[in-house]
Amino acid sequence: MLYGLDIGGTKSEFAVFDHDLNRAHTHRIATPTGDYDEFLRTISDVVVRADAQFGSVGSVGVGLPGIVDQTGRSFSANVPCLTGRNVKAGLSRALGREVAVINDGRAFALSEANGGAASNHERVIGAILGTGAVGGYCVRGQLQTGRDGVAGEWGHLPIAATVLERHALPLYRCGCGASGCIECYVSGPGFSRIYKHLTESRLSALEIVRCMREGAESCAKVFDIWIDCLASCFSQLILHVNPDIIVIGGGLSRISELYDRLPQVLSVHLFGDIQPPAIVPARYGDASGVRGAAIVGARNSGTATV
Repeated sequence: MLYGLDIGGTKSEFAVFDHDLNRAHTHRIATPTGDYDEFLRTISDVVVRADAQFGSVGSVGVGLPGIVDQTGRSFSANVPCLTGRNVKAGLSRALGREVAVINDGRAFALSEANGGAASNHERVIGAILGTGAVGGYCVRGQLQTGRDGVAGEWGHLPIAATVLERHALPLYRCGCGASGCIECYVSGPGFSRIYKHLTESRLSALEIVRCMREGAESCAKVFDIWIDCLASCFSQLILHVNPDIIVIGGGLSRISELYDRLPQVLSVHLFGDIQPPAIVPARYGDASGVRGAAIVGARNSGTATV
């Protein structure tokens, strides 16, 4: 069996797949965020119980929020106990088998490039729009991680000065320590931040969309600004890697208007006859990250069929 874990700042999802990536089991657990030893015990416990349930020493892939550097050490704002730790080595020792560790955004992209919404496309960008903005880049179904494993960290590209000037937006400081990262504007909290800047009141991203649909002009204006920020960033991605398709996941991927408006505005940011790529929602939705983790775990152990 193939095991995938998608680690979140509050909850983590564990799923079991067969070799054809049919999901046989899934459940969620609370993520231990403050105690590394407890984190290792909790994850190991889930895997060992699955081994017993399915009579299999399953391959294990883990999707983590944050960055894993060249030495294998993690940096994770959402799960602080992982920062500075080699999670791959720790879990591999605890479970007595090789464990694969991948960034959660890269896991999402890998899933959607292999049997997901981007299946049969050569160059794929996966972009998660939720609490943060993260993703990955695949070519012919293979994840392109780059030298330090940060390929796909599109949320930390800087927002264009022209967009800031056009909408009179302030330069926000990002949790990564830099200022002006696109994540500060296009994530769920970023969407709300734009609304607060314009109206001096607070609404969540999905509340803004609901009010827009009900005819609120202020919310329609905020939505247009949010789309322009997103289009500006995606145009940079298109000019860098020229993908065939961009697959969007995360909570904001459920905003249906996104798929009509974004290609229109992207065309304004691109030049000449450059056509925007297809922009589609994820096939596997919230389950794509755990599926991608299972894929990388299976490939790492040499048992992959995908």
